[in-house]
Amino acid sequence: MSLIKVKGSSITGSLPAIDGSALTGLSGGITHADIWDLSSTQTVSSGLQTFTAWQRQTSRNRTPEGSAMTESSGLFTFPTTGKWLISANFYTDGYQSTHYVGVILRNGNDENLQISYSQAKGSNPSWEHAYLNVQTFLDVTDTTSNDCKVYFKTDAGGARTWGGHASNGKSCALFIRLMDT
Repeated sequence: MSLIKVKGSSITGSLPAIDGSALTGLSGGITHADIWDLSSTQTVSSGLQTFTAWQRQTSRNRTPEGSAMTESSGLFTFPTTGKWLISANFYTDGYQSTHYVGVILRNGNDENLQISYSQAKGSNPSWEHAYLNVQTFLDVTDTTSNDCKVYFKTDAGGARTWGGHASNGKSCALFIRLMDT
């Protein structure tokens, strides 16, 4: 029994147990987390090209949570609606006379969602390295809509090799569902 004083009056009664059982509108945390590696190197001559050699990663304690993303010819489809965090890293090396590289995250309607460019430099001017990251939030309201599908493109002014490997994460994309839409 608790005693509460309100302007000279006393109110008595029992307080409910505070264990969270009466709370509503809360979710159990992250329900979907998926990671994909560029499974092999991808070499481009120049210009915009879609990254297409993807493999879902399940080794080295990188265990996905929930339903998997699906991928076809580089286009990723989300397994469920919600607000998603997308974060991707890309490693590149090789000779390039123009010294710039870029990665573009686009939706299925070819609209840019995030862009990252870097100047690729190395100790030997004929061999340069760069790491690029793109990340954004995407409100996936309809898993069949092109607005709610994504893919990654490379942009380079010359020949460029993008690092990929079936399990080392040189170039990878992470998809995490944060909450309901």
